[in-house]
Amino acid sequence: MRHSRRLQIISRSKRSRNLVSHYDPAAGWAGPKLTSPRRRVKARKATSPSTRVIPTPANTSNGFATPNLTNQVNNTIVSPVFACFPKASADVLKKRRIVKARYPPTATAGKLKETPTAKYFCGETTVDQAMFKEDASLASRAKVHENLHARLALVDQSKHKDGFYILQVLAVDVLFGGSDYYLFSRWGHTGTKGQWKLEGPYEGGEIEAETVFARTFESKTGVAWNKAVRGAPPEAERYEFLQSVPRSRETGSWFYYLKNDLDGKPDGWYEYDEENAAEVEELFGQYQASNCAARLSTRFVQSSSSGFTYKVVLGTMTQQNTRTGKTRPIQRTVTGLPPK
Repeated sequence: MRHSRRLQIISRSKRSRNLVSHYDPAAGWAGPKLTSPRRRVKARKATSPSTRVIPTPANTSNGFATPNLTNQVNNTIVSPVFACFPKASADVLKKRRIVKARYPPTATAGKLKETPTAKYFCGETTVDQAMFKEDASLASRAKVHENLHARLALVDQSKHKDGFYILQVLAVDVLFGGSDYYLFSRWGHTGTKGQWKLEGPYEGGEIEAETVFARTFESKTGVAWNKAVRGAPPEAERYEFLQSVPRSRETGSWFYYLKNDLDGKPDGWYEYDEENAAEVEELFGQYQASNCAARLSTRFVQSSSSGFTYKVVLGTMTQQNTRTGKTRPIQRTVTGLPPK
């Protein structure tokens, strides 16, 4: 058979490219060779002593039977991770740890869902929950600045006006040290989630963030930030800088007394829904923190569940529907049970 004819026959068989390139007419046919990439890798692994790991008797010193993996060449212990993945070197794992530290897990799906108003009321030093709706990944890594945070209230009992304003400077650690600084603000009618805004990161860092924070604070209160006093009576038509509500304060449950209901409900104490209870509990905490100041004893709360606005008098423990004029007694309990 001619030489060209032999090449034609071989080219029609499997692995033709590998066999034809290694066929030598002078040496004759020597059978299939380990020429494919997969075969070469398998052959190298089978003959290389550096990756052959032999399990030694189980180690029971810690109370569990865990096998010891020993290198056959130098009789040293090999990590089970590197035994299973020989290409995962220390440098590669170090890079993975750096990436994981730079981008930690974002907020869970539960935080991205519609959050009830009750969960929006948190301490000034806790990242406001509305921030998770603005940027969940950033909120999960942010911390409230220990000095630059404030909760304000604008209450005008004669005009049935009641609003809030929250300011927080947020610090977010970045790779290779340092922090980015943002200003988060949320405002609206008491009883609602309101609206919010996130500004930053500031090129001037902490100093610029403090400057913007102080400017916003003064525009709402009429008082310079470095001269502000918590709990001081506010100027006319200005926000009040509220006292901090202690975290250790016991959370209570709120009830209203229903009598002669038009829908036929029996007379008795009925519990507030979650959103309204959390709102009134927050207002009650502010009232107590101000030493029961008269200017914070009467608040006007917009109920998102019913759509009504209620005049809540914490001094006498009553609520009045501003549209219908209906007044009912209210009570707070720390046991979670209705009043007796």
